[in-house]
Amino acid sequence: LGTVVNTINLVEKLDNLSKHDELTGLWNRRGFIDKVQGYMNINKGALIFVDLDGLKIINDTYGHIIGDRFLIEIVKIIKCFFRASDLIGRIGGDEFLIFIKDIYDKEIVREKANALIKKIHEYVTANNYPKEISISMGIHIDNRPEISFTELYNKVDIALYNAKHNGRDRYVYYHEGMTYPK
Repeated sequence: LGTVVNTINLVEKLDNLSKHDELTGLWNRRGFIDKVQGYMNINKGALIFVDLDGLKIINDTYGHIIGDRFLIEIVKIIKCFFRASDLIGRIGGDEFLIFIKDIYDKEIVREKANALIKKIHEYVTANNYPKEISISMGIHIDNRPEISFTELYNKVDIALYNAKHNGRDRYVYYHEGMTYPK
């Protein structure tokens, strides 16, 4: 019985490691998508695609250890603005996805986005990081039962690139007909 329990514990640990980002402890791309898809079968919400603009400058100027510390602090800031039940994932070096469960009010999401931009800007300034560091976000709220994660992700990706194209340190809501900027 002890061997069976140890094997089960090992499998659970390996599954957990395969779905979480080692540096930040957040869901990784695979874990995040699995969790959101599972939740989307029950209900809908808002998806936010967050991209830190300029992380490469920190890595190139101060080294990757400082860059990692910066990311860890940014994750702490991000977590402050969302509920424990919301899902936060690191899907790339400086890219994060946030799924806010059971929310349909655009104004609440707008307030969170504005506050997040302000808080990260304050953190960057207070810690003398290069002023080129900024944050861009793409946002979409959808309550259609037939929307897939892939469709939702595509919409926030398009919105994110429009935010970057329009000057960074901003967010853009996806709207029907929006395309990638040229």
